[in-house]
Amino acid sequence: MHAAIEALEVVEFDGSSVSLRIIDTKQAGYARMSKARIESVIEEVAGRTVRISFVEDAKPEASTRQTNRPASVDPVAQSQAMKDPVVRRAMELFDARIVDIRDEPDAPDAQE
Repeated sequence: MHAAIEALEVVEFDGSSVSLRIIDTKQAGYARMSKARIESVIEEVAGRTVRISFVEDAKPEASTRQTNRPASVDPVAQSQAMKDPVVRRAMELFDARIVDIRDEPDAPDAQE
């Protein structure tokens, strides 16, 4: 299971679904076969139902370009996001970093 998770990169997470890119093509089949278990791990961390989908780039170098671009995340927003235990756990599980923070229009905080 650890190999399947290490082969993935979080592309987008909106609270109820997560898009994952398979970055290690040797583990692609195993990751897809483990979809239910990966969903279960993410749901456990998030504390709610989360559906996953796998996305593939037409050009593999697109992922490299995105990874190498400098982070332009607002430091205050990043600090607040890092306080969220779900964000911290997801970063640990996927060896991830914050690359974008968006306000969701229907999020409770955005309506205040």
